[in-house]
Order: sequence, then structure tokens, then C-alpha cells
Amino acid sequence: SEPPHLGGLGLGLSTIGTTLAIVGGVQLPVQIFIVPKLERRLGARRCYLVLSLPLILTTIMMPSLTYMAHSSAVVPLLVLVVLLNKSCALACFVCLIMLINNSVESKDLGT
Repeated sequence: SEPPHLGGLGLGLSTIGTTLAIVGGVQLPVQIFIVPKLERRLGARRCYLVLSLPLILTTIMMPSLTYMAHSSAVVPLLVLVVLLNKSCALACFVCLIMLINNSVESKDLGT
């Protein structure tokens, strides 16, 4: 809820909460249905590499949203950017865990 002249978007707490609720509500189906299919199709390594690019791009895009602080499109764009960022971040994390798990000998798992 920082004002735009201080680097924020000037959004109210209810708008921020609604944005995060939308992103959180979409995350569950993405992680349950889309990420496993993508990982099975591409493999953990390629899935990580493919999803790293949008993760990096959306992370770079977030600060630039302050230039649109007075636009009516800032909230939908914020939802889209945060949703894509969080989806890619969680999927990359899952792929990294799978890669680490697959790189360890089975006798050393869980120790």
C-alpha cells in the first residue's frame, strides 16, 4: 500500500488481499494438474529450464509495474504477472527437488 512516488502501486489492503487470494486459488489446480503433466512430458531437467525463463522475466517485470500505478490495468496485470511468477517458481522448486532426489543413491535417501 505504498504510494507510487515511493515505489509502490498505491493499492489498498483489500485489493492486495484479493489479488493474493486469486493467485492462491489458481495455484492449487496448476500444481495438481498442470505441473505433473508438464514434468512427465518434458522431464524434470527440461521442465526446470523451460520454466526458468518466464520466472526470470516476470521477476524483472514486477518493479516496472510501478510505472503503470495510475492505470486501471495495473490490477489485472499484477494478477497475471504474480500468477505466472509464482506458478513458475513453485514448478521450478518441485523440479529441483526431483533432480536432487534422483541424483542421490537410493541407500542414501532420507538420511
